[in-house]
Amino acid sequence: MVVERGFAEAVAGIMSNTSPNRIIQDVHGIVGRELARLDPTAEIETTTYFNHSYVPDFVLSWGKGSLRAQRAVYLRNTLEASVVSQDAEELGAEAPVVLSLARTESSEVIDAADLAVEEAPRILMTNAAALEEFTEDTEFSNPLEGLVRSNLVRGARGLLTPERARQFTIVPDVADEGYIAAIRRNFDEPAAFRLSRAAQIIRLGLGDGLDEFFRASEPFDLAEGELSVAELAVILPYLLRHPQGTYDPRFWEFVGLMTDLASVEAVAVELSDMDITRIVLPNLNNWFGIRASLGIRPDLSVDNNRAYEDGWQFNARMLALIVDRWIVHISSDARHLKGRKDSAPARWEDLVNRLEGLNVSAVRLVGASRRVDVSSDRSADVRSDVATISASIDDAFHVPEVRVGFDESSITADFSRMLATAQPSASLRELVNVTLTVLGYRYPISDEYLWLAGPE
Repeated sequence: MVVERGFAEAVAGIMSNTSPNRIIQDVHGIVGRELARLDPTAEIETTTYFNHSYVPDFVLSWGKGSLRAQRAVYLRNTLEASVVSQDAEELGAEAPVVLSLARTESSEVIDAADLAVEEAPRILMTNAAALEEFTEDTEFSNPLEGLVRSNLVRGARGLLTPERARQFTIVPDVADEGYIAAIRRNFDEPAAFRLSRAAQIIRLGLGDGLDEFFRASEPFDLAEGELSVAELAVILPYLLRHPQGTYDPRFWEFVGLMTDLASVEAVAVELSDMDITRIVLPNLNNWFGIRASLGIRPDLSVDNNRAYEDGWQFNARMLALIVDRWIVHISSDARHLKGRKDSAPARWEDLVNRLEGLNVSAVRLVGASRRVDVSSDRSADVRSDVATISASIDDAFHVPEVRVGFDESSITADFSRMLATAQPSASLRELVNVTLTVLGYRYPISDEYLWLAGPE
């Protein structure tokens, strides 16, 4: 088998070099780039060794802390050299990737490698031509193709030849049982679970068996473990763009419970210019942020010509709600929202009615000659105290800051910067409520838009 293109051809060209040092440097460079193309989320460390018997050429890492996982990659000139060196027996316990750099492998070598991996079921033996099957084309007609590629170096096992690789790059149907069976044979249990789960999520997201799924006694069993950023980057755009993608809030809450705001923010580029209202609304109580800002929607001109659709989307790579005359940005990281510097404080008499029904726990009053901070655990006391102070002191008090309490958090509305900051964090529903109700007190949103803000 000869491959005349791409990665395999480039590796063959490098191996023909007469300088051993140049070969090592160039091979490490091109293989490292290919591994990064397969899984951009992996941290790739290159060692100083090449074709060593027990020291890997690369160490790939994923995750952090106690959840951090690693996999070693050993380069071999041919699969035959790997079989002769008994890599499967000597290295199999550490579940590495053994990658042949050869352009051809005889059928006898393939048979011998098949026998070798039977004794080491966690090892992955493959070659440059097989990897090229996954990276030759980055445009996928089926989202599972991309997910299989991103899980390949992390969880594939067995012997992967170019012919066997093509069974994963040509997906007949997202719900095809034969394809899922092949995944379970050729990937370790965590990777097989992720891929099988993704296949079922995609099937449900296209409306296949959705009602039956939610009639089951434990419909959320499938939600075990979080969806990775790589999975979100493939699944969400595909289902949100697909003409048959469901709008059922049960499904989108189900997906939302497997992720959080920070992870969804990580795929902001993939979701840009898309209406994501259908996934955000069912998760207003499930996703949490730190800070929200309020501004005039960017397309609100004098003649009220609005180019943006009202709803949830990503704007400036941050989750945003465009509603009526406002745009609300929300972030899981306070550093990403600085707010304005010169907004005017509120007057208490203009604000008091908008605070009705909220648990106001602190108010800052600033007058011409004095500053008063009023706080209490009970909102009625704060409002009463502020009213008493305003009536009894001859000063023109303004309110630069109000704090509103919730069951698990508090949110401070800063009128000078038009920012709502939660401590420690607050649900999207709570952040939107304070931002629009308190910071946006001058212009309450119309009743027709209330559903977008997720009222109780």
